[in-house]
Amino acid sequence: MAKEDEIREAAYFVWLNNGCPEGVEIDCWLEAEAQESDCCCCCEKTAEEKKPAKKAAAKKTTSAAEKAEKKPAAKKAPAKKAAAKK
Repeated sequence: MAKEDEIREAAYFVWLNNGCPEGVEIDCWLEAEAQESDCCCCCEKTAEEKKPAKKAAAKKTTSAAEKAEKKPAAKKAPAKKAAAKK
């Protein structure tokens, strides 16, 4: 995200937090710029530092309980009809 876009978004949130007043666009922008300049260097990490973490290998074994949960429910036998009385 470009620096100007970051400031624009921060200014929007400053404006929201102040109750959405009219006519304070410049004040919100300046406050957002000040907040962005106060930001620590953690936002400016190099591409090497931003590499995603490696994913853990997927677990291949399943327990008996997990296998039982995955089995479909047994089919029920059809109900017998009662004999008609005469």
